[in-house]
This record gives sequence, structure tokens and C-alpha cells, in this order.
Amino acid sequence: MQNAILTERMMTWGRIKHNNANKQSTAEKERTFLEEENSLNLLKKVPIKVVLVAITIFVVTLFITYLAISLATPEQLGFSTPSDDMPTKPSPNVGGEAFAEDIWVGVFVVGPAPGDTNVSRDTFIFLFETRPVAIDLHLTPETPIARTTKEPDGMSEITTLYPDGLLQPNTTYNVSGTIMGLSAWWTFKTSLEPTQPRMEHILPQNTWLITIGAATLTTLIFTLTAILWHRRKLTLFRRITKENDKGTIAQTWTNSVFDVFQ
Repeated sequence: MQNAILTERMMTWGRIKHNNANKQSTAEKERTFLEEENSLNLLKKVPIKVVLVAITIFVVTLFITYLAISLATPEQLGFSTPSDDMPTKPSPNVGGEAFAEDIWVGVFVVGPAPGDTNVSRDTFIFLFETRPVAIDLHLTPETPIARTTKEPDGMSEITTLYPDGLLQPNTTYNVSGTIMGLSAWWTFKTSLEPTQPRMEHILPQNTWLITIGAATLTTLIFTLTAILWHRRKLTLFRRITKENDKGTIAQTWTNSVFDVFQ
């Protein structure tokens, strides 16, 4: 009788021990799962440091590229912006078939303004055209032209002539030639200033396009590298987690078998 009671108590104790072990194992699993889930969520998020570093790289690369282009650009003669006026206004300082009101070829504004008597010696000459037209002009007294540019402005165009050096002081100049094959001319008079040429760095028109492109490319390379490293770290974490899960299952199965044989 006593043996039966003892056996029953031992079986009851075994069941209680087994249940407690299962409860502890389940609690341990839940805690491990929550910890791994929280770690996984943190890994999935892009660290704020990566974003801050990417912004810093973009700004620094932008500044360095702009500075490099500025230092590499040779100094050129600086120019002053002249006055301007419509060449179709009746005036003894402007004439030619191209500027006749009944023929008007589309040149809306010219500079320096016809008849201006206080034009800076470092001026440039320009024509604002409502549509691109063929222009062939020169200066009298004869002045070498360093370069001629044509810049689009919407549907319009600006033709600019840059003299190769300062114009003569207190001199009346005649801008003459043809516009769309028609004669055109106007005059202006220079002042006494400046007495020395003004040198400056004239950056290429696509400077900002180059700097932004370089900064964007550098930032993209860094960001892609950081993302690939982050994904590799996430894959490694998942692999370790999976192996740990296998180990936990095996240990739980071993404990269950051991409890049965106790």
C-alpha cells in the first residue's frame, strides 16, 4: 500500500516538474523571440548616422568640387554691364535697314544704349533678340573681339560680344555690320574709367551642374555601400538566430526525453 502511494507521489512530482520545465522553456522562448524581434527591427531601420554622414558627404563634396573648379579656372578680363535701349527709337545715334520700324528683324534691345556718352571702358556689347537671327557686327575704331557668345533665353536669344581688353577712353564707338543680311549700326561714347582692366574668375556655365553631379554620385556610392553592409549584417543576424532556434528546439527535446526517463 505504501509502495503504491509512494509511486503515485513520485509520478505526480514528475508531472509537476515536467510542467514547470515546459513553462520555463516557453517563457524563455517568448523572451528570446521578443529580444530577437526587437533586434531585427532595429537592423531593418537605416541608422540615423548613415543619413547624417550621407548629408555631410554631399555638402563637403559639393564645396570641394566647386572650390576645385574655381581654382582651376584662369582669370579673365571682367566686364561691366552696359545700359540698354530699343534700337527702333528715332535717333541720330542708330540706323540701318535692320532697325527700320517697317522691316524690324526681331532685335528688341541693344547695349550699350545708342547715344550713351558715359559707357565704362570694360563694357561688353549685346543684342537681345526675340528669336535667333544671324548677326555679324564689329567695332570702329577697330577693336579685337575676344569671343562672341549666344545664350538662349526661352524662345529668345542674347548675342554678346566681348572686346579683347579695355576700350579707348573718351572715344565714340560705332557698332556696325549686318543682322539677317540687313545693315545695322549704333554709336556710344566711352568714359575715362576704369584705367586698369579688372580680372576675375569667370566660371563655366555648367559649374553647378558638375558640382551637384559629383556630390550626388559620391553620396550614392556611400549610401549603396552602407546599405549592402547593412543587408549583410541583417543576413548574418538571421542566420545566427536560425541556428540558435535549432539549438533551443534540440535542447527542449533532450530535456523532455530526460524527464520521461527520470
